[in-house]
Amino acid sequence: MKIVLLKDVEKLGKLGDIKDVSDGYAKNFLFPRGLAGLATSKLLGQIEVKKKEAENKIQKELAIIKDQADKINGIEVRVPLKIGEDGKSFGSVTVTKIISAVKKAGFDIDKSQIDLKDSIKTLGSHNVRLDFGHGIEATIKVVSESEK
Repeated sequence: MKIVLLKDVEKLGKLGDIKDVSDGYAKNFLFPRGLAGLATSKLLGQIEVKKKEAENKIQKELAIIKDQADKINGIEVRVPLKIGEDGKSFGSVTVTKIISAVKKAGFDIDKSQIDLKDSIKTLGSHNVRLDFGHGIEATIKVVSESEK
């Protein structure tokens, strides 16, 4: 039986795929759960409209993410770091501290977007890469300075 998938189905296909499945699988599993419909020209047209809407939504979301990455790229944030009398640090600049500093600068980022291999334990300027997914990246400058 030829069917059109109305949703992504694991191990079968994605939304809009046309598949040939057994009658029992279609009637007893796919149709009752709303995962597929009989392959008709009307249903194919509806699926095409859904695909275009989903593509437009993805493009809008990517544009918003790219715009945010462009705005945040190159900003400088300052993060205090406790330094002892002998010049050694008591602690480090962590992802949480970077997120807090970036929020103070007016941007909202997620912990998973910060690509920081090791926490920063020295004073000075450090470039930190942000990964927004879909190949969109930005770099911010994190300046760790002695806490007063």
